[in-house]
Amino acid sequence: MSETRDEIMLLTGVMRIKQKAFNRAVLDILIENGLVKNEEQFDERADEIFHENFEKDLKELEELIALRNND
Repeated sequence: MSETRDEIMLLTGVMRIKQKAFNRAVLDILIENGLVKNEEQFDERADEIFHENFEKDLKELEELIALRNND
């Protein structure tokens, strides 16, 4: 079981690193094309979207956990 958890943690870490790289690429493209002024403006918008979707996304996670726990 511990090996499975380690694999999940590794995969989660790799996904996080990939997501950070993707976010950076998107930010660079947006700045290059004048769609955002800087990283701070981008972060503010990302925070707004996070808070808009938080409750819905949290509910989906809770549903997935409940499904997993029912197996």
